[in-house]
Amino acid sequence: MLNLKQLYKEYKKEIEGIRNGPRFKLDKTTINTTISKEARGVYGLWHNNKLIYIGQSGMGKTQKLAQRVRQYTNKTDTGIKNMKEYLENNNIEYKELEFCYIEIEEKPLILIVETVLISYFQKAYPDSMVVNKKYLE
Repeated sequence: MLNLKQLYKEYKKEIEGIRNGPRFKLDKTTINTTISKEARGVYGLWHNNKLIYIGQSGMGKTQKLAQRVRQYTNKTDTGIKNMKEYLENNNIEYKELEFCYIEIEEKPLILIVETVLISYFQKAYPDSMVVNKKYLE
């Protein structure tokens, strides 16, 4: 029977990509030069070396990864409601954040990888994480 521990082993590369992969300053120029316009996948947002959010983009027909990550740079649209609240409650500006990402070509796999990453990081760092929990509730 398959369990989460086995999934963590199967997705070790993706877990390490979020935990130890390159991080980039969260600004429009960096996003535009770092993420391909057609890329789909999963991203992490970091503040002071602390992973605070995991999200995904590319499941729909129009919104790709760069476009989704770029939303956080708009003062009027900082993305998901819980992330906006987190930034406001902790007096953090998006300019203080860094992002990392993993490109995933196949749409169904995006949600699977996002869910595995969220589950893994919630268990690994239960007191220091704010993540997209919609798939785990």
